[in-house]
Amino acid sequence: MKFLITGGAGFIGSHLAERLISEGNKVTIIDNLSSGSADNLNARCEFIRGDLSKGEVFQKLDSNFDQVFHFASHVGQELSFETPVRDLEVNTLATARLIDWAMRNNKPKIVFASSMNVYGDPENPLLPVDENCPVSPPSPYAVGKLSSESLFTIYGNLGIESASLRFFNIYGPKQDFTNLKQGMVSIYMSYVLKDLPIEVRGSLDRFRDFVYVDDVVDACIFASRKGISGVYNVSTGIKTTVRELISKILVCFEKNSKSYKIIEQAPTIRDQFGLFGNSHKLQAIGWKPKTPLNEGLRHMRDWAKLKYLNSI
Repeated sequence: MKFLITGGAGFIGSHLAERLISEGNKVTIIDNLSSGSADNLNARCEFIRGDLSKGEVFQKLDSNFDQVFHFASHVGQELSFETPVRDLEVNTLATARLIDWAMRNNKPKIVFASSMNVYGDPENPLLPVDENCPVSPPSPYAVGKLSSESLFTIYGNLGIESASLRFFNIYGPKQDFTNLKQGMVSIYMSYVLKDLPIEVRGSLDRFRDFVYVDDVVDACIFASRKGISGVYNVSTGIKTTVRELISKILVCFEKNSKSYKIIEQAPTIRDQFGLFGNSHKLQAIGWKPKTPLNEGLRHMRDWAKLKYLNSI
């Protein structure tokens, strides 16, 4: 099969590209490399450097892709407050342009990377959120994700089959340790790798739902199957506090979790305090998370030591 991955030089997209290529598929990647890296690109993929919010990049595309994975995004809630117009261009406008291209070119199925940020702070944080829970986007980033979901819903009635995956906190190899505004696990690990105090923006009692990247790739493959459409949570259903996460990371690096210095700072603007997800809808079609947090952290640690230990 022939796949297009937007944002395919990024963290999740590059893992998906590796999987698809290993299974004998042809993969084309579009990425502007603003947050992705050329180092993540498989030599067997076709790479087009370009910005989906600009119409010119679509002139470089073939018209006969079987499926599209749309991961290109202006990543991060905090960053979206710094440049809200650009955020909406790269997220919402880019999605609209992609859909317009798809309508004119074979109408391939599109799997879209949405986010748990669309839920905002849930009404009852003690319960896992499912896809029927109210949405309350707390940032331009979340608005962009939710508006893209809505566009896919609209065009579903016009022949564009799609599935929107609301990713919870994804972690694993290839996450960017130099970006201290995105990715809890990579941020805290980056401090530990350098043997520096861990700076935490917000309460240690905040909690999240951490999903290993290989399980996320599995979810993308399941969602790409014919006849599967709509919105799906990609989550483990396990609540982990920031305090617990840091303790696990320190143990993973054989550090003393009781004495290691942690500095609590002011929270990120409009940061969600805590939520975890119910993914029963996706599990009903055969997906399930397989990687326990401790195991995933070990895989990520081993990769990070090789990648970053002498460079950050």
